[in-house]
Amino acid sequence: MLKKLKKDYRKYYNKNFNVVINIIRILLNPGFITIFIYRIANFLYELNPMWLYFFSKILMLIPRILFGIEIEIGAKIGGGLAIAHGVGVVIGSKVIIGENVDIYQGVTLGGNNKIRELKEKSMEQPLIKDNVRLAPGCKILGPVIIEKNCIIGANCVVTKDIPINSLVISSGKIIIKDREGGENDKITE
Repeated sequence: MLKKLKKDYRKYYNKNFNVVINIIRILLNPGFITIFIYRIANFLYELNPMWLYFFSKILMLIPRILFGIEIEIGAKIGGGLAIAHGVGVVIGSKVIIGENVDIYQGVTLGGNNKIRELKEKSMEQPLIKDNVRLAPGCKILGPVIIEKNCIIGANCVVTKDIPINSLVISSGKIIIKDREGGENDKITE
C-alpha cells in the first residue's frame, strides 16, 4: 500500500514548486485525497472481517459526498493513478487498473448487460493496463481490455478490446500509433 501511495504522490508532485507548496497542493487535491482514502479502505477491505468491510464502505463515502468521485473498495488499482478534475468519476468493484493511469472528469469504468450473455468469461468489468489516459466523459463498459499506452478520447463509449498504443476518438475509430516511427499505421472502426 505504501509503495502505491508513494507512486501516487509522485504523480501529483510538480518540480516547478517548492516542497511546502507541493505538499499543500497535494493535500488539498480532491483526486489525491480520494486515492489516499481508497488505499486505506481497500487495505481494510482485503483484511476481510465484516466490521472492517463496513468501515471501509463508510470511508469511501467521504470522497463521494465531498468530491463526487466514487471508487468501489473492491477495485484493484495500481500505483501512480492520477484523477484530474474528478467530479463524476465512477470506478466499479471489479475493475482492474494498472500503473500510471490518468483519469479525467466524468469517466465511468464498470459493467454492462453483456456480462449476462458471456457467463464463461471470467472478467465482468474493464481491465485497464499501464500508462493509459482516459479523457473526460469516456465510458468503458463490460469485460473490456485496454492495452498499454492507449489514449481513450473524450466522450468515447468503449465496449470492445483496444490494442496496444491506440488512440480512440469519439467517432468510434481506433488509430493505432507506432511510437517508434510512423504516425498512423492502421485505422479501424
